[in-house]
Amino acid sequence: MPSVDPLTVIDSFGVLNLSAGLRSGDRKWTARLFVNNVLDDGYSDAIGNQRSGFGNRIALTMFPPRDFKRYAGVRLSYEF
Repeated sequence: MPSVDPLTVIDSFGVLNLSAGLRSGDRKWTARLFVNNVLDDGYSDAIGNQRSGFGNRIALTMFPPRDFKRYAGVRLSYEF
């Protein structure tokens, strides 16, 4: 059931991920460059209200996903 607490509502958002790659003609190897969260927009995929654990004061917890910040890398594969 979705939370009805207005403090934990997350507005809709989009994340831009890009990748480009090369593959050999015989399809034995592949090299791919990728960048996730290209625009470096920080976001959360879950927010919780921990009010009861802190003397009934508002205490919000945020759970950032892995691509909360921009990151890039290379993926290499070889099939034999």
